[in-house]
Amino acid sequence: MLFNSLEFIIIFLPALCASLYLFRKNNRTVLLLLLSGSLAFYAYHSVNDLLLMVTSILVNFFIGQYVRNNKRVLTLAILFNVAVISYFKYSFFILQNLKAFIPGTLIFAEIALPLGISFFTFQQIAYLVDTYHGNNPEKNIVNYALLVSFFPHSIAGPLVQYKEISPQFEKVGLSVENIVIGGTIFIIGLFKKIIIADGLAPCANSVFDAASNGLIPSFAESWFGVICYTLQLYFDFSGYSDMAVGLAKIFNISFPLNFDSPYTSTSIIDFWRRWHITLSIFLRDYVYKPLGGNRDGLFMKHRNLLVTMLIGGLWHGANWTFIFWGGLHGFYLVVNHLWRAYCKKRNLEFVKKKTYLAICWFFTMFAVMVAWVVFRSQNFTVATIMYKSMFGSYGLSISPVLKGVVPNFFFFNYKGFFANQLFYFWDYLPLMLSSIFSCLFFPNIKDFLRNHVSFNGHYNTSTNTPSKRLIRLVWKPSIPYAVILSVMSVWIMLALLSHRKIEFLYFNF
Repeated sequence: MLFNSLEFIIIFLPALCASLYLFRKNNRTVLLLLLSGSLAFYAYHSVNDLLLMVTSILVNFFIGQYVRNNKRVLTLAILFNVAVISYFKYSFFILQNLKAFIPGTLIFAEIALPLGISFFTFQQIAYLVDTYHGNNPEKNIVNYALLVSFFPHSIAGPLVQYKEISPQFEKVGLSVENIVIGGTIFIIGLFKKIIIADGLAPCANSVFDAASNGLIPSFAESWFGVICYTLQLYFDFSGYSDMAVGLAKIFNISFPLNFDSPYTSTSIIDFWRRWHITLSIFLRDYVYKPLGGNRDGLFMKHRNLLVTMLIGGLWHGANWTFIFWGGLHGFYLVVNHLWRAYCKKRNLEFVKKKTYLAICWFFTMFAVMVAWVVFRSQNFTVATIMYKSMFGSYGLSISPVLKGVVPNFFFFNYKGFFANQLFYFWDYLPLMLSSIFSCLFFPNIKDFLRNHVSFNGHYNTSTNTPSKRLIRLVWKPSIPYAVILSVMSVWIMLALLSHRKIEFLYFNF
């Protein structure tokens, strides 16, 4: 069951809300209903996966009772969780890489990846580590199971910390205000996913699929496809995160902000404070700091940073392309830190000028898009074709359709995989440009609902403020906003009824 499915929107969510309303005076029953609904939501995808999740929850709950100040128990607990995720997510990858070194013929099949295993495993590792360091272990199995399996975040995050969410279970319930606010956030997220991300997907897929079949996109085609994928990925995952935040808000639970306008970043450091914020915090607190953080000098700091990003890349998938992507961002971060230290030491004044910040934004986005290429590619062969095309190795060319428009343009070595392919891409230009404009100038949900939803606290690490948005819209209960949301809802429903192919990119990770 997906958030964008008619079964979820028309049947599951209304039925769950109605059940909670009927038993609203009994908090224990409300929590049990939420837990039952969450398990049913997950089981709709796969009963076998549900058994794995329930087993993981029971084992970690039991271990959590004995892990406080016990390093041996913590080590065994982490090994258990790593072993589970390694078997399902990385065993095929490991065997593939060992095949060349093992005599004889190995026959092995890829194991189906349980939905959301990375998220609910990391969630529980964080709980165990926090409990080891002094947090009280959860004694209520219902509360613990609900934290891990709560349907808004169980499949694709955001990653939440137990100490932030557990106290909120005491006030779980429905109210008109929360339904309106949460529903607004949910519709915005659904619109970002269904209308924008899925609208851009065919353009991005056609370029990368062509490269995976050995066909060579032209210079313009490759960049068009990469830009569309850059936007698709952001609106896909930030849309899901917004839906998760909105659904949790309906039940009076506040989730952390997971995206804070990352494509407005003027450095890679700032980008990772805005992109997938909860994962960045997890990697910082549970990987980077245990490795030593920045305590042991400059070299060790940068080594720890590289190792952390390599692990972050591997977390996304069992493929060398993801590891390379993580290493590339680790390299970016090291360079960024060195440059900041140099500017600070030299007390360079130009770093505060708007022109410099604009140049920094351009190079930041250039670096991010270059890294997205290998992230999206099935293998390095596809990535190599894309990189060579993007940087002119196959000739700086555009579609012959435009020869009449730009008669003085010199066409060198044109090898576009379809003669008129770029002409087809123009169908996506309005959506692409409006998406770019939205990323740069429209408020995100933190800014848009700042008078009604608070994202302060442990997770609020970005420096973005409402004053930096060109368009300073602020939501309030009013007829104009009700009309806009109604139009968005009708648009979404028409898209869902059109049976357009829909997928959530981060379900793969």
